[in-house]
Amino acid sequence: MNCFAVACGMDESRGREGEVKESGVSESSVSPDLLDRLERLVELKDVPRTGWVLRGIRDPESVADHSWGTAQLCLLLAPPGIDRNRAIMIALVHDLAEVETGDIPRRVAPGAQTLSEAEKHRREEAAMRNLTAAVEHAGVGASSTPGPYPTERLEEIRSLWEEYLLGETGEAQFARDMNLIDMCLQAVVYQRGARYEPGAGAENFPDYPALDEFFATCRERFLTTAGRDLYRALWSRYRTLRDEDKGIAHRG
Repeated sequence: MNCFAVACGMDESRGREGEVKESGVSESSVSPDLLDRLERLVELKDVPRTGWVLRGIRDPESVADHSWGTAQLCLLLAPPGIDRNRAIMIALVHDLAEVETGDIPRRVAPGAQTLSEAEKHRREEAAMRNLTAAVEHAGVGASSTPGPYPTERLEEIRSLWEEYLLGETGEAQFARDMNLIDMCLQAVVYQRGARYEPGAGAENFPDYPALDEFFATCRERFLTTAGRDLYRALWSRYRTLRDEDKGIAHRG
C-alpha cells in the first residue's frame, strides 16, 4: 500500500488486469484543514535561495530544490553505519521552516549578517510550531477516520527537524554536511554555466570575488570525513572554472 493510500485511508487491491481498486474513500474523508496545510507546505517550491538572488544568479534554485538536492546526496552517498532512510527524511524537512521565514543566508562578514543566530532560531521554531500543528483529518460527514492521522506525521516532521538542528546523531550530521555540499555543488554548476554577470550583486559580496563566499561560509563547518573530502574536491573544481573565466575576461 502506498503512502498516499495509507494517509487517506485507501484500501487498495489489484484486479485481474492490474488496476487499482479503492474503497472507503470520498472527498468528505479529506478535511479542508488538511488540504490547507498541504497547500502551505508546497509553497517551499516558491521560496528562492536568497544568497543566489543577492549574487544575481539567473533563475536561482528554490529552497525546495535545495532540499531535494540534499536528500539525493544522502540517498547516493550515505556511508555504512548511517541510517540512509532517516538521513533522507531529515534532509527533506531540514529547511521547512523557510516556508514562513524565507531563506536567511549565512554570511562571513558579521556586518553582512542581517539576523542574529538567536533570532533566526526563534523565528524558525515559531514557524515549525505553526507548520506542524495538529490538523483535522476527517471532513464533515465522514463516518470514520481511517488510516494514521496526519498529525502523527507532522509531529514526526517536527522531530526530524529538531534532530537536524541539534546535529547530535550520525544521520543529522551527515545531512548537515550534505546540505553544505549541495550548496557547493550548485555553485560549481552556476559557475560552469556562467549564470551570473561578474559585476552583478558585487555590492553584496565586497570581500569575495565570484562565488567564493558560498564556499567560505561552510569551510569550517563540516562534521564528517565524507563532507570534508567532497568539499575539497568541489572547491578545487570551482577554482579551476573561476580562474578559466577570469582568463577569458582578461583576454577579452
